[in-house]
Amino acid sequence: MRKQSTFCAAAILVMLAFNLHSIQAETIKFGANESPPYWSENDPHSGMCGEILHLLSQIVGIEANIVFEPLQRLINDKNNNDLGDPSFYIKNQDFAVIIPIALQHSSFHYYLPNQKSAIRIENWEGLKDYKVGILKGTFTQISYFNQLDIHFEESYSQISLLKKLKLGRIDMAIDLDLVINHNINQLFPEEKSNFQSIPIRNSTTPIAMMIATHHPGARQLGEKYRAALLKIIQDGSYQKILEKYYGKGNMPDNWFADLERFGRLYRFIQTE
Repeated sequence: MRKQSTFCAAAILVMLAFNLHSIQAETIKFGANESPPYWSENDPHSGMCGEILHLLSQIVGIEANIVFEPLQRLINDKNNNDLGDPSFYIKNQDFAVIIPIALQHSSFHYYLPNQKSAIRIENWEGLKDYKVGILKGTFTQISYFNQLDIHFEESYSQISLLKKLKLGRIDMAIDLDLVINHNINQLFPEEKSNFQSIPIRNSTTPIAMMIATHHPGARQLGEKYRAALLKIIQDGSYQKILEKYYGKGNMPDNWFADLERFGRLYRFIQTE
């Protein structure tokens, strides 16, 4: 009787261990930089892109856990799965899967009361007369701009960038439109009209999920995520998520054409 009880207990332990392994196998961890409303640890859906990622993961049948860390730390980590602009990461790390799931647009932003008049920027050389703030890790060719007598001040967070702009420590900031507008609404809602922006031509870049080469079954998982993305675009649930953040009818022009273009580009890069 004791042997039978011992056998049963051992069998239960084996089953528990197997079930625990199965649960772990159905989880994937990504690193993201806090940049609401795209990614946010304080949002129950992890932000706009987090909401897209979690919906895709639900369809695929896997749980996606997002760990929020500073951008430069994520870039320096060569072994993790990442979320964000692939151009920041692919110089340091190879990925088995890169799937653009959204887009972002950048502008020059300035605080009008700190300027004698409205700023006009026609090209990059127009920045010579200004002190420009950027998020650390987003510009990889700072030395090139320094040779043009264009100098940047780096910040570790977009909140810090906006505060420096308001205090006059920088004249302009280069930042993502949705991010800086969100932060202005949070910090200085009564001064929205004082913050002006100048769109940067051809600044559309993808926001992607990137799965490391060593992740088990990465390519097969990537195909499932691609199929899930196509599904939510076709059934309209993707658009509903975007409209929560952009407003109905306010999505940027050519969104789906650009998303498809970046999808083809990064799929081609993976197969090289």
